[in-house]
Amino acid sequence: MNPQITNILIMGGMMIISRFLDFENKIILNVVRIMYFSSMFISLAILQLTKWKIQKNNDLTVLKYVAKDSNSMFNLAAAEVDPTNENSNGERLHVISIKDYDLTEINSALKSLSNNLVVMLFMHLYLKYSNPLFMQCISPIKSTLENKVVQIILFNKKDSGYLKRPFKTEPMFGGDNGKTSGGSMMSMMTGGDIKTDKKTIETYEKAGNGGVKLD
Repeated sequence: MNPQITNILIMGGMMIISRFLDFENKIILNVVRIMYFSSMFISLAILQLTKWKIQKNNDLTVLKYVAKDSNSMFNLAAAEVDPTNENSNGERLHVISIKDYDLTEINSALKSLSNNLVVMLFMHLYLKYSNPLFMQCISPIKSTLENKVVQIILFNKKDSGYLKRPFKTEPMFGGDNGKTSGGSMMSMMTGGDIKTDKKTIETYEKAGNGGVKLD
């Protein structure tokens, strides 16, 4: 089942259950707090372990793909070349190592995790809401385990099929926009329109004098 759909189902179920919990009860409230922060800690540990293994593997294999130039996070790691002056769709050639690509994905997941924590702390400590903590007890771990880089690096799954880099995002109700589990920050920001066919890449490389590879 699509991860986006399961997320909705889980959130709906947690919302229903939260209505029966008495958050005025200190024991229940503390248990919910422990569950949430444990979930965040485990997720952080998994992502940091994955990041360490990526750096240890140091895979400098070059990855090339063409995507819309709406993802500024690759600017420091990838070479982006305009194919022609007539190209108005904003697509660029991205040349990046597997190591840097994976690190970018993991750093995006870490940033998302941090944002989640900040929002939850604000809602709980400042706005005095406790329901969100309970509703977010499962999502962090679920999203982390569904992260494609985690599956490849930590669980030793093969880089093929829906786990083939560059990752694409599967539409909520299916489609041919690339099958995935856990989503990809880069593919979401580029709308999933990623081209990896040899002909397209060669066209962009010729227009950009062959592109630039990472050392």
